[in-house]
Amino acid sequence: MSLEESEELARELEEFGYRETSDPDEADRRRFYKVEKWDAAEMHVEALLYASNVGVRFRKIEIEYNRSLKVEGYDLMLAVRYKGKPYSVVIPRAVCDDFGRLRRSTESQRLKAVQDHLSQILRAAEEKIIRGVAKDRFELEHADFPAGTF
Repeated sequence: MSLEESEELARELEEFGYRETSDPDEADRRRFYKVEKWDAAEMHVEALLYASNVGVRFRKIEIEYNRSLKVEGYDLMLAVRYKGKPYSVVIPRAVCDDFGRLRRSTESQRLKAVQDHLSQILRAAEEKIIRGVAKDRFELEHADFPAGTF
């Protein structure tokens, strides 16, 4: 890409801000972040699923958490605050085990599994709170996580 083309793209970004396209050539020309569907052999792109000039859409994070996990029997409890309101998030043994790909896990294995997947757990807790189905104390279930998580 020539210097003139790069400067033109920079001016367009400044003028128009966030942009998306479904045209693969346009995405390449603009150096967009792309999500593509490849064939089974991973030799050819079948379709451009998404392309934009920003890889991540930023949002304000509203959830805060206490770094220490409490052990409650076989489950773990994480204290969080969402927009200043406190919640207790119970992470059942089954969810911990599935995150860690464990069977009959020990307490330390469950703690490590939660620590390794804390961002996913916090996102699931936040979504449950936003949907309004969470009480002051609630349990995360497999269904609270996106498909393919486990």
